Amino acid sequence: MRTPCLLAVALMLGHSVGCVSNVRPLSDEHTSTPDLRLLGTWEATQTDPDNRLKVAIRPKANSNTVLQATVQQGGKTETWDLFCTKIGDNYFASTAQEGDKEYTINKYELSDKKTLKILPLDTQFFEAAVADKRLKGSITSGGPCIGGGVSLDEPAQNLRTFLEKYGEKCVGKGPPITLVRIKDAE
Repeated sequence: MRTPCLLAVALMLGHSVGCVSNVRPLSDEHTSTPDLRLLGTWEATQTDPDNRLKVAIRPKANSNTVLQATVQQGGKTETWDLFCTKIGDNYFASTAQEGDKEYTINKYELSDKKTLKILPLDTQFFEAAVADKRLKGSITSGGPCIGGGVSLDEPAQNLRTFLEKYGEKCVGKGPPITLVRIKDAE
């Protein structure tokens, strides 16, 4: 089972959380604006020091708009496409591995250029939005998310409008997943 929570960090850190995914990224190959502040190598602070999760973010080959994240931990390596979207003052990433049919969406914050906080979206808030038909989708027990989540089938613009309208209500209440920069982009 693949788990495209941003950069697969939630799974690798042992978080038992769901996620919110959509059949389309918030911005696509034509509309994504790469957030060059993310370029470099990052390390998760919540992992065992002897088995650190590392994430290298670089521009995707043959693309001017998409970034690519290579995640390494425990001798395993995975590569994820990273579509960046700015909505108001907030930044979101839609991530997927090649061949995935859904993109996991997370908010992220970069502070002091050295600390990246990944904030999963609030699955309960999105479950309620699906239940009362504000969004089209389904509640899942598996699929691309750890422990299930919400699988949306919304046009990108509709989902961006929803995120802008509801703002912080969309973000999960748990602690963020924190990465620290260990190497600047080359």
